[in-house]
Amino acid sequence: MLTIYRASAGSGKTYTLAYEYIRLLLGHTDRDGRHRLNNGNRGGHRNILAITFTNKATGEMKRRIIHELALLAGCEPGWDSRSGYMEDLKRHFEATAEQIARAAREALTGLLFDFSQFQVSTIDSFFQTILRTFAREAELTGNYELTLEAAPSVSEGVARLFKSLEEDDSRNNGIILAQITRHLLNKMNEGKTSDLLNRSGKAYQTLVREISSMNDEDFATRHEGEEATAHDLTMEYLSDPTRLNRFASALMNEISALTRKAQLRATECLDAIERHGLGTGVFKANHFIKGLEKVKADPSSDSGATTTVKPAAEGVESVLNKGRTLPPEVEASVIAASEAILACRTRGKICRQLLDSTLSLSLMRHAMRYIDEVRQESNALLLDDTKTLLSRIIGDNDTPFVYERMGVWLNHFLIDEFQDTSRMQWDILRPLVEQGIAPGHDSLIIGDEKQCIYRFRNSDPTLLGSQVASDFGALDFQEKGNTPGSNTNWRSSATVVDFNNRLFEAMGPARAGEGVYGNVHQLVAAKNQSAPGYVEVERITPPQGSTMADEALPRMYDNIVRQFRAGYRPADIAILVRDGKDATQVAEYLSARQHDNHDDPRFGITSDESLRLQDSPAVKMIISALRLRSTTADDVRERRRSMREVTLLTSRFDEAKGRGLSDSDALEEAVGRRGEQAAESNNESWDLVTLVNWIIRERVPAEMACDQNAAISAFVDAVTEYSAANAPDPRSFLRWWDINGRRLYVQTPPDTMSVNLMTIHKSKGLQWACVHVPMVDWDAVSLKSDEWFPTRGLTLEGCDTADIPPYVRLRPCIEMLATPMGARYQRRVREMATDETNVIYVAFTRAVNELCVYYKMPSAPKDTTAGEFVGHALMDAYGQESVTIGSHTSPPPREEKKGTALEPTASGEMPRFKAGIRTDLWNAIELDDDPEMIDATAEPTDAIAGDD
Repeated sequence: MLTIYRASAGSGKTYTLAYEYIRLLLGHTDRDGRHRLNNGNRGGHRNILAITFTNKATGEMKRRIIHELALLAGCEPGWDSRSGYMEDLKRHFEATAEQIARAAREALTGLLFDFSQFQVSTIDSFFQTILRTFAREAELTGNYELTLEAAPSVSEGVARLFKSLEEDDSRNNGIILAQITRHLLNKMNEGKTSDLLNRSGKAYQTLVREISSMNDEDFATRHEGEEATAHDLTMEYLSDPTRLNRFASALMNEISALTRKAQLRATECLDAIERHGLGTGVFKANHFIKGLEKVKADPSSDSGATTTVKPAAEGVESVLNKGRTLPPEVEASVIAASEAILACRTRGKICRQLLDSTLSLSLMRHAMRYIDEVRQESNALLLDDTKTLLSRIIGDNDTPFVYERMGVWLNHFLIDEFQDTSRMQWDILRPLVEQGIAPGHDSLIIGDEKQCIYRFRNSDPTLLGSQVASDFGALDFQEKGNTPGSNTNWRSSATVVDFNNRLFEAMGPARAGEGVYGNVHQLVAAKNQSAPGYVEVERITPPQGSTMADEALPRMYDNIVRQFRAGYRPADIAILVRDGKDATQVAEYLSARQHDNHDDPRFGITSDESLRLQDSPAVKMIISALRLRSTTADDVRERRRSMREVTLLTSRFDEAKGRGLSDSDALEEAVGRRGEQAAESNNESWDLVTLVNWIIRERVPAEMACDQNAAISAFVDAVTEYSAANAPDPRSFLRWWDINGRRLYVQTPPDTMSVNLMTIHKSKGLQWACVHVPMVDWDAVSLKSDEWFPTRGLTLEGCDTADIPPYVRLRPCIEMLATPMGARYQRRVREMATDETNVIYVAFTRAVNELCVYYKMPSAPKDTTAGEFVGHALMDAYGQESVTIGSHTSPPPREEKKGTALEPTASGEMPRFKAGIRTDLWNAIELDDDPEMIDATAEPTDAIAGDD
C-alpha cells in the first residue's frame, strides 16, 4: 500500500518516518494480510530506501533509527526508559514486548554489521548510485567529477567561441559575427551600450546565464501537448539559422512600424488640438499634451509618456479638466494616439525582449560544442544532467533490470519532504515505487504543500497535491493528515498554534488557494495545552528618513535581552530573515549593540548567511593581490598597463584598510604611492595554493590574520577545492571567483552561547523556543529573472509561424497579458504568491514558546508584498494591524540530555602512554645489499638520520 501523509508543521514527521522504517524493518505482511515479526532476518534493511532532502537530515534519520532500535532491544547504554514506538509496534504486530525486543536486536545487529547497505540518503545521492552503475550506458568514465554550477563551463565555452571568431572565417562564424553586429547596432540605436565581448561585463554574464538555463530541468522536460522536450524543440529549430534571421527581421520591422505609428498618431493629435485651440484649460495640467510632444520628438524613448497618455485610451474624460469635452474629431484623434502609443510601449516592449533573446538563441547552438569540449576536458558532469540521463536510462529499461545492475532489490520507499521533489525526479522514482507496491509492499510519501519553498529548484507541489493520487489511483492507496482530527501540532504552545491557525486560515486561501491550505488548522498536543506562549506582531511605519531596519531591529534586540533575562539561552533563540543581505544587516546591528551596551547579556551569532567570504577584509586583500599578480608588468599594451595600475591601486587600498585606516585615509595613501613600483617576488612558477599561502603570510597583517582566521581558512579551503578540479592558475581562479565568490560563506559551528541567525529557507525542519522575524517587508510577487516561455499562438506580420522559435527566454512582465504568453505569466504570479505565503508559514511555525514579528506595508498599496500579506490577514483574523497575545514566558526546567551510543554526552580520559625508544624493530628485517641496487657507501643525510 502507498500512504501519502500530509504532515503540517510540528506534526511529528520525523517520528513517523522513523517509525515506518522500523515497522518495515521488523516485520512483514503475510498472505492473509496479517502483520508478522521477522524471525532471524538480518537483511531487511537492504530492501528499504529512505530518501531525505538534505545530508543533515540523512544523518539525523540514521541516528534516530539506530537509537530507537537500541531502545526497543534494550541495549542503549544508560537508558532505562522504553521506546515510544513499543506500544504501537505491539499493537501492529500483535506481539509481546519481549518478541519486539528480540526482533529489534536481530535487525540492529544485521544493520550495524552491514552498514553500507543502510540506505538512507538524499535523492541526489541515490541517483548518483544508479548513474555510476550505468556509467557505460551514459557514456561516462567511472571517475567523472560532479559539478553543481553550469556557469563556469559555459563561460569558458562562450569565451572559446568568441576566440574562434578571430581565428576562423568559416560561414558559420560569419553568421555569428553578423548577429553580434546586429545586436550591437540595435543597442546603439536605443542609446545603450553593450559589453558583450568583455568576460566581466554584464551583457556577457547575462549571455552565460541564458545559455546555462538550457540545463534547467523544466527546459529539459516534455510538456503536455509537446512531442519533445523544450530543449530538443529549440535545438531542432536552431539547426536552420536562417529561420532565426527571418524572425529577427520581422521583429525589427514590427518595432519600427509601432514606433512610426505612435509618432504619426501623436503628431496628428497635436495638430488637431492646435486647430481647435484646445490647449490650456482643457487638459489636466497639460500632462497629456506634454506626453504627446515627447512621443513626437522621440518615439523610441518612454520618458514617462506612457503614464500620462495611457488613461486616455480608456476614456478621454480621465485626461480632461472637470466639465470639459472635446469635439468628435479631436476625441477620436486622442483615442487613436493613446492606443498607438500604448501599443508601442506594450507590444513594442515584448518585441524588443524577443529581439534581444535572438542573440543568445543564435549563440546557444554554436556554443554548445565548445561547452561540451570544456566539460570533457575536465571530466565534469552537471548535477542537473544526472536526472536527464537517469530518466532516459530507467525509461528504457524494466525496473528488475535496474535492480539487477545495482545489486539490490528495493521493496519499500520512504520519501521525505515530497513537496520539494521535482517532476523529473518523480518520473525516475515512480516506476521503482510502482514495482515495490505491486506485490503488496508498503511505501510512504510524506510532505506538506504549505512548506514548498524551493520551486526555484524545480520542486513541484502539485505532485503531492494531486499527481501521485492520479498515478496510483488504481492501486492500494491511502491518505493521512488531511483532516483536522489527524493534524496535531506537537511542537508549539497553544498560543502560537492558535495564532497561526487564525492567521493562515485567513491568508492561505486568499493567497495560495483552498487546495494548499485546506488542512492548515491544527490541534494542540495535550502536553502543550497549558504551556505558556507569547505572540507579538507589530506593523512598523518608519518615519521619513528612517528605514524598516532602523525601527524593527531595536525592538527585536530589546525582546532578545528580555528573553535572556527570563532564563533563555542564546541557542534557544533564532532570528529568521528572507535573504543573506538582511542577515548581514542584522548581524552588524547586533554586533554594534553588543559593543555599545556592556551591561547587556553577552552572546555570539551563529550564522552562515551573514559571513560572506567576499566581505572579509582579509579575503579582499588576498583577492586584490591575486589580481595584481594576474596583470603582468611587462605587457606593453596601454589598456593592460592601465588595468595593472588600477589593480595596484586597489591592492594598496585594501592593504591600508587592513592596517586600520579609514576609507579616505586608505585611498589617500594608495593614491600617494601611485608612482611606486609593485614589489616583485620570485614566485612565477608557484601553483595557486602556494601563492595564496605566500600572500597570507607576507601581505596580511598578523592581527588581521588572527581576527579573520575563520574567513581565511574558509578561503584557503575554497582555493584548494578549486585547484583539485580545475587549472590552478590565478586568472582562471579569479574568473571562477567572480561568478561563485558571492555564494561562499564562513561556516560557523553551533554554539549554546550564540543566537541563531539564518534565512527562512535554511530554517525549514528546525525549531526554537523563541523566534524573531524582524523584517517582513520583501516583495512577495517579484519576477526579476528571465524565464523560458512557449510561443505557441504568437504571430508577427510578415513572419511564418515556422520561423518563430518554439521557446524564448524573457523577463516576465505585465505586458505579456496581451500576448499568448499571458497565461503562463498569470500562472507564475500565482505561484510566486503561493511560494511567499509558504515562506511566511515556515517562518511563523518554527516557534515553540514565543513568536515576535515586525512587518511593513508600502505607502502606496500594491498587494504584492509580504507585509501586505500579513497585514491584511491580521485584519481579517483579528480586526487590527498589530496584535499581542499571551504573556512573556520563561523556559521550562531543562532536562539533562542523555547520550546515546552514537552521540555520547560524556567522555572518559584517555589512558596515559609513553613511547619508548626501540632498538630491535629492524632485527628481523633483511636488507638487499646488492651494489647495483643501492650505493652502500652513501652516508645518511641529516634528513634521513633524523634528530634525536
